[in-house]
Amino acid sequence: MKQDRKIPNSITSTSPKTYSGPNAFSRAPVMVLCLDTQSSGALFADTMPLTRLRHILDHFGPGWLDDQKIPETVSTGLAAASMIAHWTRQLLNCERGLVRSAGAITPPDKRIIIWSGYHNEQITRAALKLAIDLVHRTHNPDALAEHEIEAIHQHITHIKSRCRRDHPNYIARILMLAAEEKDLPFESNPALERMMRFGWGRNARTFLEAMPMEESYFGFHIAHNKMFTAKNIRNLGYPAPDHRIATNLKDAVTHASELSWPLAVKPVNEGQGRGITTNVNSQDALAKAFAFAQMGSNKPVLIERMIEGDDHRLLVIDGRLVAAARREPPHVIGDGQRNLRQLIEIENKKRLNDPVSRRYIKQLKPTPQLLTYIASQNLTLDSIPATDQIVKLLGNANVSTGGLATEILQRVHPAIREMVENIALNLSLKAVGLDYITSDISKPWWEVGGAIIEINTTPGIDVHIVSGISETEIGRLALGTEPARIPVVIIVARQDQQSLLTGQLREYVFAHSLDKIAIIDHAQSTLGSIQMASNGAHMPTRVSSLLSNRAVNAAMICTSPQEIIRHGFPLDHAPLVILGADSATDNYVSALSADCADTLSICDSDEDWGSPQQIEAIMQALTSTTKPRRDPRHPDRLLAAIDPELTGT
Repeated sequence: MKQDRKIPNSITSTSPKTYSGPNAFSRAPVMVLCLDTQSSGALFADTMPLTRLRHILDHFGPGWLDDQKIPETVSTGLAAASMIAHWTRQLLNCERGLVRSAGAITPPDKRIIIWSGYHNEQITRAALKLAIDLVHRTHNPDALAEHEIEAIHQHITHIKSRCRRDHPNYIARILMLAAEEKDLPFESNPALERMMRFGWGRNARTFLEAMPMEESYFGFHIAHNKMFTAKNIRNLGYPAPDHRIATNLKDAVTHASELSWPLAVKPVNEGQGRGITTNVNSQDALAKAFAFAQMGSNKPVLIERMIEGDDHRLLVIDGRLVAAARREPPHVIGDGQRNLRQLIEIENKKRLNDPVSRRYIKQLKPTPQLLTYIASQNLTLDSIPATDQIVKLLGNANVSTGGLATEILQRVHPAIREMVENIALNLSLKAVGLDYITSDISKPWWEVGGAIIEINTTPGIDVHIVSGISETEIGRLALGTEPARIPVVIIVARQDQQSLLTGQLREYVFAHSLDKIAIIDHAQSTLGSIQMASNGAHMPTRVSSLLSNRAVNAAMICTSPQEIIRHGFPLDHAPLVILGADSATDNYVSALSADCADTLSICDSDEDWGSPQQIEAIMQALTSTTKPRRDPRHPDRLLAAIDPELTGT
């Protein structure tokens, strides 16, 4: 007989529930807030002033609900709860991150259940709390006081600040988008700040932004010092600009006379265009550029002969040139009527119109660097350029400082392609962005001139999106072909059934020297014959730990219905899931198991646990080739599999 568990009842309005694995609401981790009718549920009664709520939410999050479509048939209370859920998700995503799931349902017991995906539990809890507070304020007919509005804005600013610090950044987000398209599992690496793991076990790869963890220390060290970079490029027989190192302005002036104007002045070990001044052609300009490069420190500064030509970013992944972009410094075009300040405002508005541009192309600001650069052209923000006059606003073309880009991979000369691939090979770097200046990328440097001016080991792949490549395509290229799943079998059973099975399987693994198969049960985690230290961690942490271990070729994970109800299903996909007969009677557990399994098997008899036939079936699954997952089921359909009476948005 099926147990009528339906949606777990363990969540309350004061204690949001988190699921780290697939659950009734989403395949991804979610935080769930349950409001019962006797306490907070009245907030979402049909008397809710929905228009006022929408007005308040739009005021504090303009445009965040524009794409949300709520069916006319749902109740006012459910519509309001859904708006709160999606507003929370947008708040979590507006700075950094990729939170996908959000929604609300009304079970037959009249509770209101709201959920949102999360990257950081504390941040998401704060965002949900703020959203519920806005509902409280909606019920107050009085207009919000000025100090209340200011307090809410400060709260939102604080949450955004925490998202910028603790959520995956925009480069990680690009890789996550590509991983979703490839059905590739990923999660933040809890042991390594700012790092994301893609794939499982032997096929797992960890990235810091677009840099894989396997990068050569020596290649990384060389690339992060522009002086070492130039020396090594020249040593390999490829072109790099002449340069000198100056520790004070007097040395800089001396070096300038040796190299001749114009010059580029740069910090030795900064990236993303920070501290760089180009086209320096006088001692006064050199003094300002030197101070800008030092940034208030006593760090040495690179004085470099300017290379004439266009700035190109060439991206090499796994030894192959996969993308190339010509970068252009930010500029405006005069109309004979508007001054530079107004033209910059128009350009900034244009950059906000397109959703991709809004995310990746930076807004132009009147920084000291910009003001200095236009001053070198005898211009100020109040100057009115002539009609069709192109005014460059900065000397560098980095996207991070407002530059634009055009994709030019097909125009790259074979000699240049071979050069950058060889440099990456010699530095043992798997992912690297090389900055190359030349007047014509379709010709070799010995004909038209050119030089490698910088190597980036955490390449800003956003430049290629700005140039026209889609987010998922450049993310796929950056991930490479190595990250993938490994075969996994999941067992849902009582502890005594787990012990019978794992005892036999561990004997089999030991007897056949299968030292790369991991086994997790209620008592321990093992890899081959080695018992792993779990330090009292709960099941999701133990699973994550083993799947981060690249010594693991395959894994069997044993869990219980209670663990699934508490944390969610262990993983989003498994070739084989075996349910104990009593576990199969639970609607919630059996529906999640069926949703995450290619093959679902029910073990009816205790005598079959650990039998030769069961061991054979498990080993066959653990040594099979993993296949792409079926199309993910919509959460509503999973909810319906648990309880047909549930409705949601």
